[in-house]
Amino acid sequence: MTFNIDWELDESDTVSANSLLGNITLSDGVRFVEEKSVYLDSWLEALLKAAQLNITSSADATISVAEAPRPLHLFRNDDKLHIVTTSGREVVADSPDSFRNAVRGASARFLSRTSVLEDAPENDTLRSIRTLLEEL
Repeated sequence: MTFNIDWELDESDTVSANSLLGNITLSDGVRFVEEKSVYLDSWLEALLKAAQLNITSSADATISVAEAPRPLHLFRNDDKLHIVTTSGREVVADSPDSFRNAVRGASARFLSRTSVLEDAPENDTLRSIRTLLEEL
């Protein structure tokens, strides 16, 4: 099954790089987790940091999401990568590569959408996303 990350920017008001609120959905084809009214830039930055990790079958990792009450928790079971979101719900990627590809695609689409914002160059998190994406 394909692991997928989708996001939807809240455009009900004027969109500003200083307040990139929206919904993000992580789906593994069986389960999905939707986090509503979150800072998408903070989420994508955290997911990119998670995608850079080499999580082995004997290790796990936690990644803080700015403005979120709890971190993301990632662990391996066989070849699969389990992602437990800040709400405590879990989705499973078939492999770390499938997770990385989903993060890469969602982040690239997000940068493309936000690059037209006048105040985008001032957003440190967008700069971090760009750098992390280049390193991935």
